[in-house]
Amino acid sequence: VRFQDYDLYLRLIGEVPRYVTSAQPLQLIQLLRLLARMRLRERNYVDMIGAHLRQSFRSVRLNDVVAPRYLVKAANAFAELDVRSNPKAVEAFLTHVEHRIGEFDAAALCKFSAIFVIDFMGASLRKAFLQRCAEAQAGFQGELDECRNIAAVEFALRKENHSVVAG
Repeated sequence: VRFQDYDLYLRLIGEVPRYVTSAQPLQLIQLLRLLARMRLRERNYVDMIGAHLRQSFRSVRLNDVVAPRYLVKAANAFAELDVRSNPKAVEAFLTHVEHRIGEFDAAALCKFSAIFVIDFMGASLRKAFLQRCAEAQAGFQGELDECRNIAAVEFALRKENHSVVAG
C-alpha cells in the first residue's frame, strides 16, 4: 500500500470482479481495507464488495469466520470510504455488528472510529455500543491511543447531542 504508483493499483483493481465472486468474508474485509488505505473510492468496486459481504452475512455464520476485531476494521474502512451509495450493504453490516456487539472487548470497542460511530451507527446500535463500552470499561485500560479514540467518540457524541438540545 505504500507504493505510490496508482496506475498499478488501478490495473490490479480491474481483477477485483473475478476475485470477489469466490472470496471469503475475511478476504472481502481485507480488500475493503486495502481500498480505504489506498484512498481509492471507486464506487463500483466498493459497492461490489459491499454486496458480496451482504450475501455472506446471510449465507455464512460469520461468528465462526470473522473475529470482532476484523468487523471493527471493516467498519472503519466503510467510514473512511464514505460508503453510502449501497445502503443495503451498510444496513446489513450494521445489523450484524449490533447482533454481535456483546462479543467486543474493551480494546476492540476503543478502535471504532468516531466517524463510523457518528455518521453510520443508528440510534439503536449507538445505544448498544455505548452500553457495551460501559460494561467493558472501554477507554479505562489499555494503550493511550485507545483512550484517545474513545475520547474522540465521546466528544463527538456530546457535541452532536448538545447541538440538538441547543438548536
